[in-house]
Amino acid sequence: MSKLNKQVIKTNIHTLIDEVFVFDTIDSTNTEAKRFFQAGSIINALFISNEQTKGRGRQGKSFFSPADTGLYMTLLLLDTPTSGMRIFDLPTIKMAVSISKAFAQLTKKSLQVKWVNDIFYNGYKVGGILTEKVYSPPNNMHALIVGVGINLSTTIFPNELKNIAGSINEKISRNILATTIVNDFITNNTNPYETIKEYKKISLVLGKRIAFEYNNEVFVGDAIDINNEGYLIVRLLDNDYLTLNSGEISLASKQFVYKPGK
Repeated sequence: MSKLNKQVIKTNIHTLIDEVFVFDTIDSTNTEAKRFFQAGSIINALFISNEQTKGRGRQGKSFFSPADTGLYMTLLLLDTPTSGMRIFDLPTIKMAVSISKAFAQLTKKSLQVKWVNDIFYNGYKVGGILTEKVYSPPNNMHALIVGVGINLSTTIFPNELKNIAGSINEKISRNILATTIVNDFITNNTNPYETIKEYKKISLVLGKRIAFEYNNEVFVGDAIDINNEGYLIVRLLDNDYLTLNSGEISLASKQFVYKPGK
């Protein structure tokens, strides 16, 4: 596994990023980015670590982040008119597309996304995205924090993850993968509807039967579309429809297996 190299990252990263912070170990890159911004710092920055001791996922879940085996990073972008970015336009979906494009560019292989933020490869979850909008009282300013965790060569997982988690196991430089993802995310200023189109192409769930909880009740239905707001449209078994704007969905395990061309 390639060592994290601050100079390599800074040399290759987009000029919009003012600073890169590289850690050997940290509690969470998202947490550090939030601390940094809320303490009054007003720069765009990338936080990247070799290990996270308290890696975070959506809905309060943890993200297993052992040393030397993964890419753990967080992008901090200020919400300013001069940034030239629509940073709050579907950031999680936009980042999923950027990860997929970077992976394809570097390996010629394909990743998939389980709505809304889980990254899958060869039928196993290999990563996730955690997006947060944060506010800094000292500067009366908002910013976007986008965290990415990807298992690159992790082989040992906690018992609760053994049957669902996997690794990419491709020879990729973490430094180049990080900058390729960040640069695509920053330069992707296309219409959000175009981003949705790209996201649908890598969707693991469209056309699949799913189960989910809604208003404390479990539903089963078919995922039929993702609308322009990034919401998942589900046709229930009684042919009624529900539109999900957040939450967790599940599929039958055999449906996770990706078959190219299918």
